[in-house]
Order: sequence, then C-alpha cells, then structure tokens
Amino acid sequence: MKRWRHGTSLRDHGRLVPPHPDDQLVTASITPDGSAVALWAGQAAAADLANLAGTAFVATLDRPVTARVTVQEPDGQQRTTTTITDLKLAHPDIAVLPSDELLVVGARCNWTPDHVDPNAVVYSTDGHVIRQAVVGDGIAHLRTTASGAIWIGYSDEGIFGNFGWGSPGPAPLGHRGLLRFDRSLEASWEFPEIRPDIADLDAINVVGETVWMSYYTDYPIARVDNDSVTIWATNQMTINQLLVDHDRLALIGDHVVLAHLDTQRVIPTATTQLQLPAATSAGPPHVIAQGPVLHVITPDGRWSITDIETLEATAF
Repeated sequence: MKRWRHGTSLRDHGRLVPPHPDDQLVTASITPDGSAVALWAGQAAAADLANLAGTAFVATLDRPVTARVTVQEPDGQQRTTTTITDLKLAHPDIAVLPSDELLVVGARCNWTPDHVDPNAVVYSTDGHVIRQAVVGDGIAHLRTTASGAIWIGYSDEGIFGNFGWGSPGPAPLGHRGLLRFDRSLEASWEFPEIRPDIADLDAINVVGETVWMSYYTDYPIARVDNDSVTIWATNQMTINQLLVDHDRLALIGDHVVLAHLDTQRVIPTATTQLQLPAATSAGPPHVIAQGPVLHVITPDGRWSITDIETLEATAF
C-alpha cells in the first residue's frame, strides 16, 4: 500500500456571512445541492443553544431564543434568511427540505411517563412551525435528500438508551442505529437486524438518495440503496468521515486511507494525512462529507473543502 508524501491541506471554498452583525454560528451543514445551511444566534443565545458552558445532558433550553437560518452559496450570497423566534432545542442540527422548509433537530430528548418534548421541528420560510415530532435521543447525524427523505444516525446513547429511554421508558427510537423519516416526520425505514449491528454510528455520507456509513463495531462500510443494505468489511480501527466516489473511498480517521470496493471487502490502496482545524472556545469545526467532497466550516464562517482526487494526489 502506498504511503503519504506530505499530506493534504484544505482549500478555501467560501465564507458564511452572518445575517446580523452580532450573530455567531451555532451549527452548519450542506444541502443536497451543495449550498451551506447555517443556524445563527446572538452571542448569549448561541452559547445557550450549543451549551458551551454546560454539558451534553441538556435537551431543551429554559426559555426560547431567537435564531436565524441562512442558506448561502460559496460566494456568500444568501438565498434565504429565516428568523425563528422560539427555538428551545439544545445541541441543534439543521437541514433543508423541499419547498425551502427548514428542519431543526435537537440531539437530546428526555422521556418521562408524563411527557416527551418533540426534538424535530419543521419551519416555514417565514419562521412558523409547520410540524414537529419526537425522533429519539442521542442523535449524532442528520442528513436530508432532494426528495425530502430525512436520515438520522444515532450515537450509543440513542441506541442503548439514556434520558429515560430503555429504562424505565420504552425502547429507544434509535435502537437500530439508523432511521429514515419522511417529510411528515414519520419513520419509514430502519436499519435491519444484520451483523455487525450498529453500536455507534460514526460516519455518514448521503449521495443522491443513497446512504453510505461506517460504524462501531468493526467499522464496516455499509450502503443503503433502495432499502437494501450492502456491507464491506474493513481493517480500520476508527472512521470519523467517509468520502465516496463510486467504488473509490477515503476513510478519514487519525490519517486518511484511500481505498476501493471489492466484492466483500474494502481494499486499501494508499494513505495520506489531512490536517483539520482545531476546536476553539467558540466550538469545533462543522465537518460534513457529501459524495467525494469533505466540507469544513469553522465557527468564524470559513468554508473549506478537499476531495478524494486531491487526497489521492498526495499519496504514492
């Protein structure tokens, strides 16, 4: 297997522009068409939403805050800006749905015998709630497709239970590790009972309507296409991000393993290095894999990318 020569640096792709001068970036993702969708809020509200001064064990804020959502092109041009005046979901993630609807999902969800707060809310372009639902605790990944499919991947807490789920409450909604919801926020598919099971979904990549992922245990590469699951074995110890270009892969962990798909296994072909920005007091970078491209958006709005072809060029 080839080794790296000098590694790969990210290249500038654009900059996200806050809709208000005092706004700070809370979270960001990439839309199915390659634009950036970002959730912003004033300094105090942003810190509350990201729970920077607290812990991961917060599902909702004590009081709602005002936030703004932008959809932007790499040149900073804002396609849409939406103001949400009543956001209470801590640790939010953001995505777009058809008809310019916005989906905000909170990572945590408390179950009690008396009440379960919805942690998925769909907003209209004017900031009004269209629908909301409970989608479970321990949400690690949120992706949507051009058709409106909503893919949610779960951490170990969302799979095995916490915050009342599993004990004394019902089985965690995310117990299979990966669920698909339709635009009405109804679950329409879950990862089947096949080996290896998902104990913690670590990496996800949505290409069109097809989902690629890697997970603990064993870190296989799995593809969900037309509700059919195909699995390839790997020898990896960890995979944090997964890039896909047909049968070519980049498995990003402590270093980058370039590989291709065989009939049943992932065949490594080369390795290289990739330096990602470090977390700051404003939070970690937002890292999103989409097809062959890795998008990295830092808290100050810098939008950088790399791709499989660039990573391959640094290996030999």
